[in-house]
Amino acid sequence: MRDENGNVLLFILIAIVLYGALTFALSNSDGASDFNTDTEQFKAELGELYNYASTMQSVVQKLKTINGCDDNDIDFYVSGVTHANYQHADSNFRCNVFHPKGGGMSYASRPDMIIDAGVTADYYRFIGTQSIDDVGTTKSELIFSALVTEQACEQINTHMDITNPSGNPPASSARLDEDDFFNGGNVATTGEYNDNVNVITVSQLAGEKSGCVHDSTDGNYAFYHVLIAR
Repeated sequence: MRDENGNVLLFILIAIVLYGALTFALSNSDGASDFNTDTEQFKAELGELYNYASTMQSVVQKLKTINGCDDNDIDFYVSGVTHANYQHADSNFRCNVFHPKGGGMSYASRPDMIIDAGVTADYYRFIGTQSIDDVGTTKSELIFSALVTEQACEQINTHMDITNPSGNPPASSARLDEDDFFNGGNVATTGEYNDNVNVITVSQLAGEKSGCVHDSTDGNYAFYHVLIAR
């Protein structure tokens, strides 16, 4: 148990270091200077988004290693907050990311400057139907995503040293913005892992557990962070 607690602490410390590095990079950016006087808020929201995703990854690992939850048990349902289709057939609070008996995270408020203005609900999404090329095996990952603006997407990739081809975020028809609400395979709503389908294969994102992609199908931009590489 002591080793497991130590591992969780290590994940949290790594998340803090990554957040600090990203915030420093954003505060020293000399590119994309076309933002208005709200630039500092824009930078802060980007840093907070990545910190939120990194913390969630640490919490998911804690649910697996300490609470004994398997990949299918991870639960993102919050009554009255998240979409009803996230609800598992058999809810288990110890495996719920947001429940006090589970991960104890708060569902973060909407970061208005970096979330696409057209997205009024489900701006954070938790999906298990997509796979990132060269991350884990050929199985689909458990992914946290957020539908962001084009400018935010460009900045995320720039400061993660991910190439934006011709200045534009890399595009893929494998969609990270779909309503594939992960629920461990609740038969009423699907939402299970869907292996070997919808693989993001663009070279710029190969092996990247965090980044931003342009959905070439409907034009959305999705920040993603792998919570479980499978």
